[in-house]
Amino acid sequence: EPTLEDIRSFSEGLAAFRRSYKQGSVWGFIDKTGKVVIEPMFYQVEFFHEGLAVVVDVAGPMGMSAGFIDRTGQIVIGQKWRQAQPFMEGLAGVRSLETNKWGFIDRTGRIVIEPTFDRVGGFWEGRADVTPVRGQNTGYIDKTGKMVVAPKFWRVVHFQEGLAAVMRLV
Repeated sequence: EPTLEDIRSFSEGLAAFRRSYKQGSVWGFIDKTGKVVIEPMFYQVEFFHEGLAVVVDVAGPMGMSAGFIDRTGQIVIGQKWRQAQPFMEGLAGVRSLETNKWGFIDRTGRIVIEPTFDRVGGFWEGRADVTPVRGQNTGYIDKTGKMVVAPKFWRVVHFQEGLAAVMRLV
């Protein structure tokens, strides 16, 4: 008999929940009435954002792999990424299984910004913070992948109302 172990906050009308079995635990989603709308079958899940949620499975040929499901539980972008971030402004950060680098895909799963970064944040006001090389400074790109603010900051936050807080080491 499975037991319910964990439940997360609602996002876009659905909340992730974890069910445990003797063999391990898996995640699914319930609606606001408590009805299971996506059966628990995923190793990890993220919140729904822009109608899609990141899901992670461990059954892939490369071990853990991330993809995206819609609100019915259908996989709409295949689980072919090492990691993935929620969609923000129509793009999602994804980490390549082959290169271990981050880039961005659109809602069809097409790579729109090649995976060349060691770290990325989501898009806010048309800009995403990126760190080209681990341990070095962070800058910002636009939705075409063009560096619009050079990587010269130690710590950054996303843009809001046209501004972003940044820190430099002196």
